[in-house]
Amino acid sequence: MVGGREAFFKRWRKINRKLAPGSAGRVPPARGQSPLCPAPRCPHGFAAFLPLGFATKIEKMADLTELMQNEVFLAFASYATIVLLKMMLLGPATGFYRITRKAFANPEDCASFGKGEDAKKYLRTEDRVERTRRAHLNDLENIVPFLGIGLLYSLSGPDLSTALLHFRLFVGARIYHSIAYLMPLPQPNRALAFYVGYGVIFSMAYRLLKSKLYL
Repeated sequence: MVGGREAFFKRWRKINRKLAPGSAGRVPPARGQSPLCPAPRCPHGFAAFLPLGFATKIEKMADLTELMQNEVFLAFASYATIVLLKMMLLGPATGFYRITRKAFANPEDCASFGKGEDAKKYLRTEDRVERTRRAHLNDLENIVPFLGIGLLYSLSGPDLSTALLHFRLFVGARIYHSIAYLMPLPQPNRALAFYVGYGVIFSMAYRLLKSKLYL
């Protein structure tokens, strides 16, 4: 490994001397090209000395590093993780209430509680189970559009404070919606939470199309 590394830097210095400004026989770069890299507007001068595939990987790593320094994208990733975890919790909660309330949707799920006609009485609906299940479905209807539109919005270069307002309103609305569904709270609590979250999604979509519309 040491010998290979020394050989690489020896080759690097040799080519660098040949391509240095003022060297005899130096070919002038084409318009839009770096003196050290044949690719137009290449951000890595040293890429000229590396294998093409390796140079491409370095450029992709640089783009990823730049993305991870984007504060709006990091904020979106944080709030998206919170709301996804909240949605995931509703799935096991539905199963928990099915077992504790003995209310199942499939005959095979009742086998542990009886056989034949005794098991059929557990094929029923129960309010707590249905509320948790519907809250989970409602999350799916709202969080999936938020993830898609929110990602595009976060990459469109919005103001950080405006983006944070959108993300916080959506996550707060979805958490409050689940609380209003499970407790339950009287209307219009649940309806307001739903429309606030939906309004945030449409607001991000409008701002995205307004600033980055290519039709």
